[in-house]
Amino acid sequence: MPTDVNIKEKNDVTQQLLAEILKEVNLFKKEYTNLMMGHQTVDELWCNLLFPFLNKLTTEYRKIIGETNSDSLTLLSINLSERFDTFSKYKEIGNENQARVEKKNMMVELGKTINKLDDVRNDLSVKDYSKQDYDPEPYGTISVFLSKPTALNEQQLSFYAKLQKILTMKGVKIRNLGSTDYSYKAPILGVKRVLDECYGAIILGMKQVLVIDGIEKQGTNQEHRLDNILLPTPWNHIEAGMASMNNLPLLIICEEGVIGGVFDNGITDSFVHRIKISTEWLDSNEFIQSLNEWYKDVINTQVKILSER
Repeated sequence: MPTDVNIKEKNDVTQQLLAEILKEVNLFKKEYTNLMMGHQTVDELWCNLLFPFLNKLTTEYRKIIGETNSDSLTLLSINLSERFDTFSKYKEIGNENQARVEKKNMMVELGKTINKLDDVRNDLSVKDYSKQDYDPEPYGTISVFLSKPTALNEQQLSFYAKLQKILTMKGVKIRNLGSTDYSYKAPILGVKRVLDECYGAIILGMKQVLVIDGIEKQGTNQEHRLDNILLPTPWNHIEAGMASMNNLPLLIICEEGVIGGVFDNGITDSFVHRIKISTEWLDSNEFIQSLNEWYKDVINTQVKILSER
């Protein structure tokens, strides 16, 4: 049972966060005005201020601004990022006409972002955080199925721990059978039940079986030897197939060397990220951009599913 002192401390921290958010929103609006007056470039505004600010709002401050505002800002951030990448590409190759077109498109998205930040500021300005029963909404509001092995080595465990933290800060509630959900029925029925409550899936293919010397398709005209082959848990293939049948967006990450099934090219319409397992990869542009695109599809899937119920 929280004491009055604990509640006061919690509300004091919340008020400090609130003041910091409002201060940064006002700072961005000032810099946006400088951009419109020609005192700052769109590159400087996006790279140095807006992108890191939006990322902070939708991760660290998600529980303060609320999931609806956070999801809206995430979509705007993704759109702005795509516009900026296209603008930068044309600018780099010297296509000034197309660069101007893309800059105008980016300015339209910036205007939408300004309007949304105004909504966020207004929402925060009228919230009453002094009530003793106030408790910020916890992280993890969008259910996503995560397929992974149950037994991980030290390197795999460090990778998964960081991935889990990133997803949680993104607003993802990780679901899987045996860790977050349980069932008295056959495992495949339990997986189906959990998947039916999810809006996306992540397939984490990590080495589980090493075939040092073996034979595949023995006794057929396609028989051949296997030499140092790495295989994932077979549940990766089962769960990926079931998620695909539910039309859920798939983010597929495969440890270098792992082959077969869902991790073979062309099996699904999702790109397979073949990586050397390391926590550093989770900071790369390859992962961050892929995560943002996948997350946008997850949000759209959630909207579609809920609207059809």
